[in-house]
Amino acid sequence: MAGVELPFRLRCGTIVLSERTDTTTCEMVSHGFTARLTARLIDDARMNSMRLARHSLKTRITVSTLTIFVAGIWALSLYSSRMLREDMEELLGEQQRSTVSVIAAETDRELNERMKWLESVAERITPAMLDKPVVLQEFLAQRLILQSLFNGGGVVHRRDGTAVADSVPASGRIGVNYMDVETVATTLNEGRSTIGRAVIGKKLGAPVFGMTAPIRDARGKVIGALAGVTNLG
Repeated sequence: MAGVELPFRLRCGTIVLSERTDTTTCEMVSHGFTARLTARLIDDARMNSMRLARHSLKTRITVSTLTIFVAGIWALSLYSSRMLREDMEELLGEQQRSTVSVIAAETDRELNERMKWLESVAERITPAMLDKPVVLQEFLAQRLILQSLFNGGGVVHRRDGTAVADSVPASGRIGVNYMDVETVATTLNEGRSTIGRAVIGKKLGAPVFGMTAPIRDARGKVIGALAGVTNLG
């Protein structure tokens, strides 16, 4: 076979080809080199693929771990926030109930104390005094406790509910009938001390609530009532 002239010297293994060499021999050497190079490239590609696969697996494991960790932190934070809110609401409720209980107990104590004083003053009013408004008016003026406990003053009512004496004469309540006021009507009709609801005073023109104690004769019969008025305005 004819020789082929090469523009370079080709080293194949330990054999050096000259510038003119046999074509068949060169092709054989070239094919062997190409096969080894291809195999090496395939091996390198396989190793790189395995290396990438290992890196990809590590990445997925890392991402999954971080996701689980973040989700756990978020869930724990949500649970803690909910529990804290519930605890705070319960604590606030307990404080409010405690405050209300204290206020209610103090209010009840003050009302009972005022009622005792009102009943004490009513017990001193006699049937004869009810027939003498001037004497009754002077009696009320001397009972400073009424002004101390009731800023709206004290009012004496006859059996029919009409006011006949007032510790605050300037209020204009004398001569006015209060039988339509619940606390006055209940005390006169049932003979028991009562605490009324807040209403607008007929003469004071402001929200007031009254406490009323019965006035009795020597036989215990109800002959009138003494009301203590608290001005809420």
